[in-house]
Amino acid sequence: MMTRKKWLQIGLYGKIISVFFMVNIFLDVINEKLLHYWIPVEIVAYLFWLSLGLFLGFQLCKYLVFKKEKE
Repeated sequence: MMTRKKWLQIGLYGKIISVFFMVNIFLDVINEKLLHYWIPVEIVAYLFWLSLGLFLGFQLCKYLVFKKEKE
């Protein structure tokens, strides 16, 4: 059984990863309009796929933890 502190940490990590993912969704537009391609396009693409993998991996782990807690 997980303590309340652990659940709060999971919630905090989820919010941080979600914000990182949302920023990376718009990073291409930000890089084009505001930064005038200051960040190379390849790095923007790598960051997007990294954030997508982190987000989906975290959601899968959270699902498995909740599933195990219900049993």
